[in-house]
Amino acid sequence: MSKALKYTAVLFAAIFLFSVFLSAAAVAEHSEHDCSGEGCEICLRLSECISLLTGAAAAVASAAAAAVIICVRRTEARKTRRSERCSSLLALKTMLLN
Repeated sequence: MSKALKYTAVLFAAIFLFSVFLSAAAVAEHSEHDCSGEGCEICLRLSECISLLTGAAAAVASAAAAAVIICVRRTEARKTRRSERCSSLLALKTMLLN
């Protein structure tokens, strides 16, 4: 992966975390506001923040699931490579003696 792509990925991750943090702060700040009824501007903003947080939670959960699947597959691939290297008794004996 090139450096420019890494920097771009880090920048997008920072922006994502910043927006999640600001949304959580806005919900915490205005959760006990005096609602003016239907069409309340604060309630509309709070619902937008909550939907962003819900979407972010789904994105983080799917990314974590993908990371777990990738780690498990890599671990299994390493195990099969190790077992393929030492497939015969002579190879095992040589490996033990070294």
